[in-house]
Amino acid sequence: MSYYIQLVYQQDINFSPLLLPSLGQCFAPGSVFTQLTRQESIGVLENVNRVCTDLDPQISAALASNFGENIDATVISAMGNKSTSMSIGQIRAIKALDLLNSLSILSSVIGWREGQTKLIIEILMTSGMLKVNGSSSLATLGSLVMGLPSSMFSSISGSELITASKNPSTLMYLMSAPQIVLQAFIAQIVSLDTNSVKIIENVPDELATEIPRVYLQQFTSDNSTIFRLNKKTWKRQQVELFFDLIAAESSTAVLGGPNNLSSTLLQGFTCTGVGLFGKGQINKLVKACRRKGTKKVSLVETQLTCMYNHIRGESDVTSFSLYPPNVLLYYDYSLVPQSSCRSYFQELGDADFSVFSSVLSYKQTALFNNARNCLGITSTSLNADQVSVLGNMCCMLDGSYIQNSDPSILEKLKNCPDLSAAQATAIVTLLTNGNTKYGAPSSWNGQTLIDLGMLPLYLPSTFYNNFDKKTKRSFLKYFLNVFKTNGVSRQKRRNLKAEIRKSIQSKSKRAAGEFYY
Repeated sequence: MSYYIQLVYQQDINFSPLLLPSLGQCFAPGSVFTQLTRQESIGVLENVNRVCTDLDPQISAALASNFGENIDATVISAMGNKSTSMSIGQIRAIKALDLLNSLSILSSVIGWREGQTKLIIEILMTSGMLKVNGSSSLATLGSLVMGLPSSMFSSISGSELITASKNPSTLMYLMSAPQIVLQAFIAQIVSLDTNSVKIIENVPDELATEIPRVYLQQFTSDNSTIFRLNKKTWKRQQVELFFDLIAAESSTAVLGGPNNLSSTLLQGFTCTGVGLFGKGQINKLVKACRRKGTKKVSLVETQLTCMYNHIRGESDVTSFSLYPPNVLLYYDYSLVPQSSCRSYFQELGDADFSVFSSVLSYKQTALFNNARNCLGITSTSLNADQVSVLGNMCCMLDGSYIQNSDPSILEKLKNCPDLSAAQATAIVTLLTNGNTKYGAPSSWNGQTLIDLGMLPLYLPSTFYNNFDKKTKRSFLKYFLNVFKTNGVSRQKRRNLKAEIRKSIQSKSKRAAGEFYY
């Protein structure tokens, strides 16, 4: 259907979207919807909301623009979840009564921008039609709750906020609010009872990160407290205050051992916190930090060096698979038996090499030199086995290694927290030779871009010249939606937009030049 609609508009760019099949409207260019009347736009909105699973934002934006500053409850009803396409100017022009009558729709819309929700809340509150004074009114606001001013929570009782936080929908929407709103929400709950045990009882697990540190220093080691602390989400700076209590042998026994401590609790490991623990308990805590994926324990260099200093004398210190890969980064390599150096580097391959501080960054070079000797690497052409063993160490390799090595190196580079321009250029060279699993450039499509994982964040505009305009725009929409939730920085997302747009513009200029010629 997508390809069919593409051909239609290649033939006639002004073809009316009203003449398309119902599903076909999902794939038309956004610009063609600007020719519709108000009533036609309402009809199309009702259709695309019903049949389209992933509507191009340009379509909903075009349809929203057709209403100008004349949006009422009828239009909002037709727009539904596409209400996020309204501009600030359009929202400002909506009557408070229309917003109030549409509250059941607006409160269930996903994807609001903070500024939009703030304005909607402001209009309703200024008109006197909306009063937020308890858990029921917060539930009524739904996804709009992120637009509430932080000062609003000081006028709501802590007990009402506790009740509100027990509503799964309210809590989910609140999680997307600005941090200052979350802090005001938690501050009011804390003011109800400042006893540390009561605080962790009252504050929802997901928002424990906003509890001020001053209230986290009066815990007892009773079973219920241990269980509650272990259920909550914490920041490292918070857990450091009570890590000695939660990680003690008697406390972990309540939970069934250190392996049952949550990852956010284990990130509070400090040398001071374990100072009075026996060697056996410390060893168990270090081993418990060996986790992967979403349960990976986030540790910094001071913690990792502390851990190694505690385990270096253990009889199983060379059983590398028992310890967190990041701890292996700080091993004294002279103590690694040559006969087991391969297994050492295999486990080290899962480590995050970016944890090295500038003071100890020299260790990266030393590690790679030792890996070369261990694996018999004598050139910049790495075979599949060597790439497999090096794992994340491939992130340290320069362009000459990347472009000359087995194509499987691309899968390792997908895991890198960052890549240089020189590394990105080498990746393009390796990809365009056509010998990777992604095939020749002539066979590339939107799925190719998706399959490349995080690599598109770093690739230059020349790489994107291998794709048509529609594929690039579709991918950009997909990529930004998916990876916005994966902690990708705004700067990297902006860079990706810039490179794709540069590719679109340069291709358009070349096409115009060829046509003129």
